[in-house]
Amino acid sequence: MKLSVIITTYNSEEWLRKVFIGYSIQTDSDFEIVVADDGSTFKTKELIDSFSSKFKNPIVHVWHEDDGFQNQVF
Repeated sequence: MKLSVIITTYNSEEWLRKVFIGYSIQTDSDFEIVVADDGSTFKTKELIDSFSSKFKNPIVHVWHEDDGFQNQVF
């Protein structure tokens, strides 16, 4: 696998669908898609599942609960 494409999302199924369509028609398919999901509803997971068969490599869905803005001082 050549590279990983990381896509961030939060309850934006229509925009995520458009991004998936763009990647599904690429001539080079040697990449994985990682969706970093900031606590979206189940609709996002359903969309990701519907596109999984269109890609040679799996779509990795990383979901975590939306806890709002986190200001961390290091």
